[in-house]
This record gives sequence, structure tokens and C-alpha cells, in this order.
Amino acid sequence: WKNVDTPGPFKAGEFGVFYSVLNCLEYGADNDGILYFEDDAHPVSNFQEKIDFYLDHLPRRADMFAAWSPTNQQGDYNGVSGFNSVGVPSYEPHKGSIFEFGHSELAGLWQGYGNVSMYFTKRGCERLLQHIQEKGFYSPIDCLICIAAHTNVINGYSLKPGVKEIIT
Repeated sequence: WKNVDTPGPFKAGEFGVFYSVLNCLEYGADNDGILYFEDDAHPVSNFQEKIDFYLDHLPRRADMFAAWSPTNQQGDYNGVSGFNSVGVPSYEPHKGSIFEFGHSELAGLWQGYGNVSMYFTKRGCERLLQHIQEKGFYSPIDCLICIAAHTNVINGYSLKPGVKEIIT
């Protein structure tokens, strides 16, 4: 990874988180995917039951699932009508949500950041690693993951706003 472009400026902590997640993605690509948590994440008592349910109900093409969503972005779920080629949302009037796929608790990845707990399939790890090799470390890793989902590099999913969190 010495040859991966790292435009910045980035804080030392952002590099630390980036390389920690990079290690997780490499592990997931070498195995059958990965579920990782930040060091301050607290799964709820029925986490295993809930995560199994959610993963079983994702579309087959899913590459990743964000098990935590930032509450301060929940308005974006109904306000965003699309994304440009670098993952910047456009806020234009529309009916419903562009993130709906027919599940009562799950949606397409709508947030712009949030790395507290992520699940990646093997294919999702491989696709994101390839993207990082091609594009470099152009953003903090949680934002980079969301941008990759918004620009169809990976197929990302998350909980809908208002669904009871499974990570605190």
C-alpha cells in the first residue's frame, strides 16, 4: 500500500482508522467477508439474532451492510434524490426515498459517513480494495465507503432511519 495515493491533509487518527479498516478488508477478502466494530461500539443484547435477520434479507447483490447509522443525517433519507460521480448528494424534490427496495427495516446506504459497525461480503471487500488501489485514500475511510456505495462501486445497505439501533 506504499504506492496508494493519499491526498490530504489527513489527521494521524484518520490514517490509523484507514489502515485498521484496510486490514479488516484484506482479511475479509482472504476469507468469507468480515463484520467489524469500532472500539467503542456496543452491540445490543440480541445483536446476533438481528444481524442474522438483516443479512438474510439483503438483496443477493449486497456487498456491505452498515449496522449503525448517524442520527444527524436521517433527514437525508427522504431529501436526497441522487448522487453525482463523486458521491455528493443532490437535494431535489421527489416522492418517497431513492433508498427503498421493499423491506420494512432495510434500505440502500443513505448516509455519508459512519463506521461504527460494518459487514462486508468477500466480494465487497475485494471490490472496495480494488477501488482504493485505483483511487487512493481520498477521504476518511467511512466517507470513502459511503461514496463508493453512492457511486455504485459497491452495493451498500443499511438500517432505515427510525429503526431501533443494534449498535450503541
